Amino acid sequence: MRIGFPTGVLVAALLAAWPAYAITLADDNGGSDDAIAQLEAERVREIMHAIELLRYNDDDAGALAMYRKGLALRPKDAELLQAFTNLGDWLAARGVTRKIDAGVVTAFLDDYEAWLGDDNAYPSKFWWLRSVLLRRDGRTAEADQFAEQALAYKAEDSAYHWAIAYYLISNRLNEEAIREYEHGLPFADGDWSRGNYTLGLAAAHIDLERYEQGVEYYEKAIALLGLPAPNNTLNRIYADAAAACLSLGRSYELLGEHTKTVEANERALKFQPAELDDEMRPNFGAVQHAIGEAYLKLEQPQKALEYLERAVKMMPEAPGFSSTLGDAYAALDDKVKAREAYDKCVELYNAWIKRRPTSGSPCNGLAWHYATHDEHLDEALELSKRSLELAPDVPEYLDTLAEIYYRQGDYDSAIEWIRKALDLDPKPKHLLYYEQQLAKFEKATRRD
Repeated sequence: MRIGFPTGVLVAALLAAWPAYAITLADDNGGSDDAIAQLEAERVREIMHAIELLRYNDDDAGALAMYRKGLALRPKDAELLQAFTNLGDWLAARGVTRKIDAGVVTAFLDDYEAWLGDDNAYPSKFWWLRSVLLRRDGRTAEADQFAEQALAYKAEDSAYHWAIAYYLISNRLNEEAIREYEHGLPFADGDWSRGNYTLGLAAAHIDLERYEQGVEYYEKAIALLGLPAPNNTLNRIYADAAAACLSLGRSYELLGEHTKTVEANERALKFQPAELDDEMRPNFGAVQHAIGEAYLKLEQPQKALEYLERAVKMMPEAPGFSSTLGDAYAALDDKVKAREAYDKCVELYNAWIKRRPTSGSPCNGLAWHYATHDEHLDEALELSKRSLELAPDVPEYLDTLAEIYYRQGDYDSAIEWIRKALDLDPKPKHLLYYEQQLAKFEKATRRD
């Protein structure tokens, strides 16, 4: 359980003091404009701080209410005004995506839009938000009207629609972002602009777990933007494309289609430059590892070894890569090299634990290595519990604990903990994995 800040007293004090403060400003005709501006700025900063605390405690309705109080002011300082406006944009989208009461969100949008007035350079933001809100309430026809209004506004201004799409995708409104990207793409001028629109489509589809479409858009974007090259400013794009291929491969892996896993990750390798910088190395190392792991499942350990050795060379500090490399050597009956790789994995995890004692990840990783190799299960159990003490309710950590109980023959506990992971992680691809784990554990109880 997360312990939040005691925001109630602060927020109540700010709200209670508001009327008196407003009257003071209104009646202070003798004071200088600078003094009033300073008081307004201080008040806005207090409100923004209170909103930060409310957000930390997941009190979204309270944050909207507090921001609406701040709309009585307009700070003269340009930087503060921009920060306050950015916060309003973020809260508007959050009000829609967090499914706060529609009436509360609508009132917020009305007040905020009125406050922006002539400064509202992007009215389509509000039309999209109202569309999402109406669709959420089942008012599809009205929602469609707002969506069409948003697309029709400055219809051929690609820069405008890019800005709207960026706002939508930044706030996880991916379906709406896709419509904006698709609308603006035909009006984009030049390969660079078209490439950036296509990247937006790739990112939105990946976030919606439509991996095949996402990878296809990444391939199109890279073709438009240019070929990979060391130290290229587009390196981040190649790393993201590799991550998209990894996700596509993972979706096939869960279905047991390991040949397709190889094919998906091979698509990433054509974008791998001869030299890798620190930004690209982790993703392309993971691609090599994923292909090697898939070949192991296809019972082709010699082929797996080629990719796994490359993965370890790219990322020698990645303990999981050494673990899988050991599996390849074990499949080739090279017990000495297998043991060396496993020992290296444990050494790397222990060094990580020592270096980051408050991180649950290395404890979980070492526990998973032990569990999946049926080694030191009692130690694995302690490591797994420690990871959950450091980071409670992480589905991946719960899965590790469940696997350990399964390996120890405590099937009831395994089922209990994997069900908790299922409840916490709603993503479809993760659900499929956890459901497979649950089926494995339940089958063990019947066999037992």
